[in-house]
Amino acid sequence: MIGLGTLGNIALILIGATIGTVIKGGLKQRFQETIMKALGLAVMFIGISGALEGILTVTDGKITSTNIMLMIVSLAIGGFIGE
Repeated sequence: MIGLGTLGNIALILIGATIGTVIKGGLKQRFQETIMKALGLAVMFIGISGALEGILTVTDGKITSTNIMLMIVSLAIGGFIGE
């Protein structure tokens, strides 16, 4: 069935949002900080792996880099927008 993954994603987002709304302030500050750090670390790993996948390729047993300038310009623009 086409779109089954999308429907599952929507359902899980709604379930998570509902649980978050019900629990709201039920977690201790220490647990909230730990969860935020863990999620931040996971997002960093996902971002780094995606960036490396886009610029590093293996050809004939050698690692080569491509699109380095695009990455540098993207980081500069992202830093500028972030500030």
